Amino acid sequence: MTGFESLLGGGGGAAAQAMNLDVLAPEGGLLRKRGKVMFHSTFDGGEFQGWRDHYGTGSPSPAVGLTQYPVMSGSHAMMLSTGSVPYFADNASNSSGTYKNLSFPREKGLVSFSGWFAQASDASNTAGSQDVGFDNVGIFFDTQSWADVRRFYRASLTTRPGSATPAWMITTREGQIVVPSTGNITAGINERKWNFNYYRLTIDLAGGPDGLGGYVELQLNSRTFDLRAYAPPIDAPQAGSAMDSFAGGFNPGLAIARSYRVPEYTENAVVFDDLVVTFNDVRNY
Repeated sequence: MTGFESLLGGGGGAAAQAMNLDVLAPEGGLLRKRGKVMFHSTFDGGEFQGWRDHYGTGSPSPAVGLTQYPVMSGSHAMMLSTGSVPYFADNASNSSGTYKNLSFPREKGLVSFSGWFAQASDASNTAGSQDVGFDNVGIFFDTQSWADVRRFYRASLTTRPGSATPAWMITTREGQIVVPSTGNITAGINERKWNFNYYRLTIDLAGGPDGLGGYVELQLNSRTFDLRAYAPPIDAPQAGSAMDSFAGGFNPGLAIARSYRVPEYTENAVVFDDLVVTFNDVRNY
């Protein structure tokens, strides 16, 4: 293969648009092709298309917005930003997040969440400086089985003390794990030029040692990273009644958080566009 190739092929309507935007890394990877399109969010026409503000602590955080610049394609993209005040601990404006709340499409099989993102942040222009305003940009799957067992998948572009470049990490039962060789994969803060990057996180709903779900693959621009050997994502029993229950939830999510190391760096934003979730993806292993 040379360059990017379509994973999905033909089709019509919104699904066809998603197919045209989905790309396969030149070296292949663990997917032979994507499955059925569950949703494709373009935000065109200035619509949120089901993405809602997330209040993780029950306190208001900066609202999710829409923007006409920058966009990957079309008229609008979704923007997440932190508050324009200095960082202090437990401040609700330190982060902003959004989820699209759905239900489990299947009990097993591969599911992928892909899209494009671009970020801008306060950053030092001093040679050798590691100071940047954001702490992490996160991509999530918050899922619960019908048996009320939670699996929380997270991949995040994270700044690291002592490291010159951010790297991608995944959240597991054993803690945050840096995925090797991801330190220079996505474009950095470039004078607020908003360079767009492609991502895809693929999970197996019946993977892991207990069959309750596991990581499969992370794609960043043209590179793919096999995640199957890592520990399963976080899980915990969910409390609630028969009606007040998390069971069956399938919630793709996105977030940005600011850095505590440079509290005076107040401007941080990330733009997401052309977000696609597919299920019943066809494996290449």
